[in-house]
Amino acid sequence: MASKKPVISKYDPAMCERIVELGRLGFTQKAMWSDIGISKSTADKWRKDNPDFAEAVSRATTESQAWWEREGMANLSNRTYNTRLYEVMTKSMFPEDYREVKDNKVELKAEIKVDFNKEINDLIAALKEQK
Repeated sequence: MASKKPVISKYDPAMCERIVELGRLGFTQKAMWSDIGISKSTADKWRKDNPDFAEAVSRATTESQAWWEREGMANLSNRTYNTRLYEVMTKSMFPEDYREVKDNKVELKAEIKVDFNKEINDLIAALKEQK
């Protein structure tokens, strides 16, 4: 049976180097957290509380995206490459750069004419009838 990794709760600045190294291998953030033995919520807290960790995560994400882009370029003419998986991975890992934007603008033009004098006169007449 495989041994479990210890769960880490105390921040260690040395983890920053490991995070960037994992990014260079194309790891997702969740895979990075798993590798160093922390949860997503712990990573979020560490990013908030430790600017060096936040910078390492940002750098690792850049490195990971570069890895995936190099992977895609290297397989442009490879007919057996799983392009669908590549598409799903890049869109899910880097949505700010690979999200499909659909423009759903609808322009409506309508001319509406309201006779306020008639409406006011009808209202006055209705009020007089109530007396």
